[in-house]
Amino acid sequence: MVERGFTLMEICIALAIVAILSALAINQYQSHVIRSRQGAAKVDLLALLNEVERTNNPSASAAYDSAYYRFSTQRLSNEETGFAIWLVQAVPQGIMRGTGSLGVDSRGFSCHHPEQDASCVPQQREHW
Repeated sequence: MVERGFTLMEICIALAIVAILSALAINQYQSHVIRSRQGAAKVDLLALLNEVERTNNPSASAAYDSAYYRFSTQRLSNEETGFAIWLVQAVPQGIMRGTGSLGVDSRGFSCHHPEQDASCVPQQREHW
């Protein structure tokens, strides 16, 4: 008589392998989701910067707020040139807290501080 089926040990080994693979896949998936949301926030930052430069209206940032980022604009003056500089920032909120803030200004400088969620100020030679 031939017995069919799996032993308890075979099932436990198969479950352990599936658990390890799913733990790795979940971490990779979460990293991908964070990177894609940061990418979308960068696109929104540039769109908002374009809009405030075009309309000279700092209150346009409210239209870009999302469940993941709160956007803000600030107009600064450049002492060297005398021209105004627009600073646009995205501070993470909700489930994106802890992933770092993003910023860009009208000079083309950008910043991303992954270790802090406070607003960052773009500096020369700093890139996303």
